[in-house]
Amino acid sequence: IAAGVLVLLLGSGWQNILWPFQIGFMGSVASAIGAWMLLERRDRRGDVGVAILVGISLSCSGLGIPVFIAVLARLAVERAWTRALRTLAVPGVLYGAWYLVYGDSQGTSDNIPRLPRFMVDEGATSIAGLGGRDLLWGRLLIGVLLGFAIVVAVQRHRSWARVTAPAVCAVANWALIGYSRAQYNEPGSSRYVYVGGVLIILVLADLLEPFRNAVLSAAILVGCLFGVWGNWYVLHAGAKGLQSATQITRSELRAVEWAATTVDPAFRPDDVNMPQVFAGQYLEAVADLGSPAATDGEVAVTDPATRSRTDQVSLAALRFAPVPTAMPTDLGAPLPADNSVFQVPASGCLLLTSIAGAEAVGQIVLPEGESVVVAPSSAAVDVRMKRYADAYTASANASVAAGQTATLQVAPDDAPRTEWIVELRSAADFSLCAATD
Repeated sequence: IAAGVLVLLLGSGWQNILWPFQIGFMGSVASAIGAWMLLERRDRRGDVGVAILVGISLSCSGLGIPVFIAVLARLAVERAWTRALRTLAVPGVLYGAWYLVYGDSQGTSDNIPRLPRFMVDEGATSIAGLGGRDLLWGRLLIGVLLGFAIVVAVQRHRSWARVTAPAVCAVANWALIGYSRAQYNEPGSSRYVYVGGVLIILVLADLLEPFRNAVLSAAILVGCLFGVWGNWYVLHAGAKGLQSATQITRSELRAVEWAATTVDPAFRPDDVNMPQVFAGQYLEAVADLGSPAATDGEVAVTDPATRSRTDQVSLAALRFAPVPTAMPTDLGAPLPADNSVFQVPASGCLLLTSIAGAEAVGQIVLPEGESVVVAPSSAAVDVRMKRYADAYTASANASVAAGQTATLQVAPDDAPRTEWIVELRSAADFSLCAATD
């Protein structure tokens, strides 16, 4: 029960607990535990159940492959070859047939040299995750676990049949993950830590069985309570991170919907929080199922960082970019560029000049669909834009090179706010001109 509570609140594995689509990993783990329990029956009905559960594990996620290998290893240790054929032939053939048609290997031979380090770090983060500790603790603890396992094997000469399945499953899982994803250098991803932690608990349960007594039970209870305490902050941090990502992505998706008639179907609004989302597929899903995006009112009152991010997604979805145009003949009368909001004349230009050697900085209000011409002199003009944000971004949204001229125009979309505030900044003078046909 103590170990079960620890797994229930395993903050270091928060991705598997809080990400709904990680039900695949959870299904494979649950099926594996059920299969290993049924192996203890040692009868035909139990073996049929093992075959079904191994098939379910394979159908849930790639973790089913280590589960398949683990069952085979367990039966090989017992030299139960008939049982191995009876339990694994059908799910193995079905999975093989599916893989031939639909399978797509993510593995690469380039990861083979990285495997030893990656696998050790995966194991270390898994065992450290049981206490909510870091990789340094994990490397120490995995050494202790291996040493203890060797001592038990030498001194007790115990059967390794039961411990074989979770141990082999853990090692095979770490190896296959490393073969597929070692290039990303993420051995401590919580979705991997969760699985490794569960398997390590099962290994420890079998290793400690010969020493069972009241003192050991009390020590396990205390250790699990400390593990829950150590994982509590990590679990809450994971939840808060998802809440923050949800707030950001819902606002970004509203920006995509505003620009539905303009956005490139291949546009990805957020490579970090939702890299699998493409605008075209998303808009088709909205048409079929409804929108998960924030409302217009929610976008307007969300936090400053999210509103700023929403503006940037809008500009990208609307394909904003300066358009080269002809140089105006009259650059206009000089005005000090003191970061004021300037009104571009209906015809002609304003010449904004720097003050006492400082940057020339000016702001304009640019209604959607309308245009303004920017004409730098001897230095480029950086363009920053906002609509819902409180402040401009640190990096420019666009730049007009020295000696060139460009038209700024933002295409209309369905956002309630129809005006953009534009900041133009340059190390030298520049002109703002009315657009001409």
